[in-house]
Amino acid sequence: MNTEALPFIKLLFLLGLTLHNIEEAVWLPKWSKHAIKFHKPVLANEFYFAVLVITLIGYLLTGADYIFGSSCGSITCIYLGFVGMMGLNVFIPHLAATIVLKRYSPGLITGLLLNLPSSVYTLCKLGKWNKPYNANHLGAVNFNYNWNIFIKVIQT
Repeated sequence: MNTEALPFIKLLFLLGLTLHNIEEAVWLPKWSKHAIKFHKPVLANEFYFAVLVITLIGYLLTGADYIFGSSCGSITCIYLGFVGMMGLNVFIPHLAATIVLKRYSPGLITGLLLNLPSSVYTLCKLGKWNKPYNANHLGAVNFNYNWNIFIKVIQT
């Protein structure tokens, strides 16, 4: 695959991120009232702000990697870490919450259909172009981070 496909790969990831965050913004605040066993209900305005910030970070990192990625490997590393985080977000918390609560967790469908495939595709393709910043290593770091959060949630 050549580097001409980079803009398409990055746009595909941003589409998934945006639609996923919209799904969460619409349904998650109300849904969070059913998860009080694990955390207090999420206030809508607070959650909208958080989703907006995460989405903007995704756009900023994607733009920075597109503009500076070939000349600054650390930006690509941070970008791939964010991409990996969004892919793992499908499993923890969405899939885990759906299983534990026996109730659909908002974001699971867009995560499974959009975020996971676009994240895996992005990590595979960009990881090959940026050999020093191996996507497998970034995935392991993100998995460890998300696993620690999951354990912390279970213990509370």
